Amino acid sequence: MKRLKAIWELMRLEHGVMLFVAVFVGAVVAYGGIPGDSVKLVLAFLTALFLEAGTFSLNDYFDLEIDRKNNRMDRPLVRGDVQPRTAVVVFALLFPVGVFFAFLVNLECFMIAFVTGLFAVAYDVGLKRVKQVGNIYIAYTMAVPFVFGAVAVSSDVPFVVWILAFIAFLAGWGREVMKDVMDMEGDMEEGVRSIPMYVGE
Repeated sequence: MKRLKAIWELMRLEHGVMLFVAVFVGAVVAYGGIPGDSVKLVLAFLTALFLEAGTFSLNDYFDLEIDRKNNRMDRPLVRGDVQPRTAVVVFALLFPVGVFFAFLVNLECFMIAFVTGLFAVAYDVGLKRVKQVGNIYIAYTMAVPFVFGAVAVSSDVPFVVWILAFIAFLAGWGREVMKDVMDMEGDMEEGVRSIPMYVGE
């Protein structure tokens, strides 16, 4: 049970609730009601969930040392509850399945998932060290599920969906800046420059 809980924490599956809401809202607004093709909606949600879970796992793998310096005991890899190689396996299993599910929805969803996935891997591997760029990417991941849900059921993305996505983008960006404040000590040791550091200067 402890290991399952740690795997859950590694994949941040609680974020799946937010993803479901965002994808569902985007789809409902674009369709003008509950979409008739529930299979596409489910596949769109599973795409978002699998990509999120896989890339979060990979992120924790590459962040292990800096998370240790920041004493992030909320991270299962830092606590030793999950081995680093497990995080890589989770990514290797979930990421391609998520992209494949997007392909089953339609070409537009596949392109969004594929491009977002590439940026996610780039972020995990090293883009996050450029904090300003990394923060914008994370904010984008908060916004894109609304658009993804809309594209899954409609060829047009209503203006309201773009507004919702923009609000989510701003909320995500603000959250990342606050997290940078918490991680300043470890970031300084790793040579990572964040907005709070520039403000402090």
